Amino acid sequence: MKVGDKVVCVAKVYPQVVYQGEILPVVNEIYTIRNIETYMGMTGLHLDEIVNTPRLYVGGMYECMFNTKAFRPINYSFGEDTVKEIEKELSLIPQTVEI
Repeated sequence: MKVGDKVVCVAKVYPQVVYQGEILPVVNEIYTIRNIETYMGMTGLHLDEIVNTPRLYVGGMYECMFNTKAFRPINYSFGEDTVKEIEKELSLIPQTVEI
């Protein structure tokens, strides 16, 4: 994953600390990666569609980040590859001839 990639949230996100009013990702929703950070051994994402106010966490003021394990990249080529495979299979079917 890299900044700018589209990802889908595949698991409920449970930050270590949640402040009242913070917006969290929703399972099955698509998001765009705004930033990637590593803090205390966890790699987390900031998302374009969710911007929370920086709050006081251990080590300073930070915006809540979301564990990368809760997201999967979107594979847009999957659909294109599937269509090509179906077209290939269809081309192998003998054509009927009317007499």
